[in-house]
Amino acid sequence: MQEHSLEAQTVLSELEASMPTLDDLMSQVDKFVLSQSKFQSEPQIIDVIIPMLCSYLPYWWSQGPDNVNVTQQQQQQNYITMVTTQHLNVLLKSTLNLIKNHIGTESAPWMVTIAGHAGQIIINSSEELLLDPLLPLAEKVKLRTESIYHREELMRGYLKSLSDDQSSIETDLQSDYSLLSRDIYSFYPLLIKYVDIQKNHWLKNNVKEAEQLYNYVATIFNIWSKSQYFKREEQNFVSQNEIDNMTLIMPSSGRGGRISANTSGKKFAIL
Repeated sequence: MQEHSLEAQTVLSELEASMPTLDDLMSQVDKFVLSQSKFQSEPQIIDVIIPMLCSYLPYWWSQGPDNVNVTQQQQQQNYITMVTTQHLNVLLKSTLNLIKNHIGTESAPWMVTIAGHAGQIIINSSEELLLDPLLPLAEKVKLRTESIYHREELMRGYLKSLSDDQSSIETDLQSDYSLLSRDIYSFYPLLIKYVDIQKNHWLKNNVKEAEQLYNYVATIFNIWSKSQYFKREEQNFVSQNEIDNMTLIMPSSGRGGRISANTSGKKFAIL
């Protein structure tokens, strides 16, 4: 059709000119994250571009230079795609930084589903992601968990001596723990997959940062085991969002629910 119709050639040419390249889309995501912009400013970045890239990159990575064996003669020609592991790592880093920027932020409903998309690009992830952004992200979640639990302990005695204000204080705690549960479920399924890839390297090389990561995770789950409010809100979060606790950590998973805090703790015992 293109060969016989000047009009078709014009339409295709205009369409090609208006479509962004892969590098353009990756750059848009990176710029959005680095500027710490909010969802409301450019909702298409989180709602459309990131999910699309998370689905697009793994398939074409499997067809690209990192996976396709070619002869020297074929190397002189173009690959069918130039998507590489670097693209996956760059997008994963941006996504993890995006999550870190929104820890504790109420107006971020997309945090409920982000792990379902980003889990697809954890395939051949770089060990460099441990230092940045995984460790700072885990630390931020740990500090927020400690802060909320400290407030709970301070209020525990106060709650026993009150009756009128008890409901409002408990409501605030429940709200904080509900938000914390969302933050954890946006991050831990990705961390579990990353640990599965890197654990042998960490054990063989005695990576201190990996031990530090484990300590952050252990602190969070120790608090989870002590706090009835935390446990209850985590269970409510799972129920309200119809979460399948095992879906996101399965190798074939591309979408779905999140792993429960209890199961996550067992997985992290491998460290």
